[in-house]
Amino acid sequence: MAMDDATFKSELTKADTMRRIGAEPGADYWCGYMRGMRRGYHGERFGTAEEHELHLAAVDSEDDTRRELGRGYRDGLAKATA
Repeated sequence: MAMDDATFKSELTKADTMRRIGAEPGADYWCGYMRGMRRGYHGERFGTAEEHELHLAAVDSEDDTRRELGRGYRDGLAKATA
């Protein structure tokens, strides 16, 4: 079942609020989450296949920032496509 427009906008607003207030797990996670939500909602029209693969691969990065961005991206993508 595809996510409807109202739910998509609500999730983005929630994630942006969490990012701005510094909520756990942190701003990097929430930035990745929003990007993943957009990719999941808009599909291939948002970003390139290469960017998508880079974001997914970032989950395994040794760099904390990249890893958090990747975790957020993966989670946002999953939420939008559930």
